[in-house]
Amino acid sequence: MKVEIIEKKENPLFKRTEVKFKADHAGEPTPKRLDARAQLAAQLGVAEELIVIEKLASTHGRQV
Repeated sequence: MKVEIIEKKENPLFKRTEVKFKADHAGEPTPKRLDARAQLAAQLGVAEELIVIEKLASTHGRQV
């Protein structure tokens, strides 16, 4: 699985950074949240415990 950060936005009101990402997992099932969280933590340079994934979904029936 390859994770690509699409959008990164600072939210000073909540003192957090909001990130939209795309996970390329061609030919594999939808990645587990823990796996995606580990990849994001490595890319962003933060602890995994600080990352919350609100939504993780695959497009049904598409293998690109």
